[in-house]
Amino acid sequence: MGCSDSSVIIVAGGKGERLGGDVRKQYLKLSGRSILGHTVRTFAGLEEIGEIVVAAPGDDIEFISKELLPVDLDEYASDKAIKVIRGGETRQDSARAGLAALDVSSRVVLIHDAVRPFTQREHILQVIERAREYGGSILAVPVNDTLKCCEKGFVTRTIPRDGLYAAQTPQAFDVAKLRRAHDLASSQGLRVTDDASLFEELGYEVSVVIGSALNIKITTEEDLALARMILEISK
Repeated sequence: MGCSDSSVIIVAGGKGERLGGDVRKQYLKLSGRSILGHTVRTFAGLEEIGEIVVAAPGDDIEFISKELLPVDLDEYASDKAIKVIRGGETRQDSARAGLAALDVSSRVVLIHDAVRPFTQREHILQVIERAREYGGSILAVPVNDTLKCCEKGFVTRTIPRDGLYAAQTPQAFDVAKLRRAHDLASSQGLRVTDDASLFEELGYEVSVVIGSALNIKITTEEDLALARMILEISK
């Protein structure tokens, strides 16, 4: 696994939703660094990752590349290829823009959420290895809670949780196959919430690697509080 022909696209574009206040959630601070900075550092420290592409809101490109990342990355800034590009209106658009920006040497690409900063190294390496073997791989965790369908405040039915998993990122793919999947989605007007769904549409295999409950996506105030606790106990 010493090969560095793997790239990661960190999707930080979209509509720039805020987690309270006037600061986009990916720029909020955790222990002195932005959430985005923590996320980029996760991949910048891996020799298996040859290139990092951050798909960001267009108005923020200069801020991220010249102010935020140089401070947050410290020792990683000089020895890892990092591109900050304009993302799209949706996560899918940002992933597609990231694919277009990849170096030609990339064979495996990971798609990762900007606000998911606690992914473990071994899980990243596992999804890369599975993507090399099967073409696609995702992190996911079994659903432990009972699931209910509800309408107008009342339960309509209970969904059996056997075999149900909650998808996480990173998701890793053969670059050529993922480009093909995005081209198909574009031609058919298909909109999805993750790249694995595009793979499924083409009938490609998607291998599952069991992730961690600590690999949280920070989208609410409660998530932010939990993230601070995770950082505290990991010191």
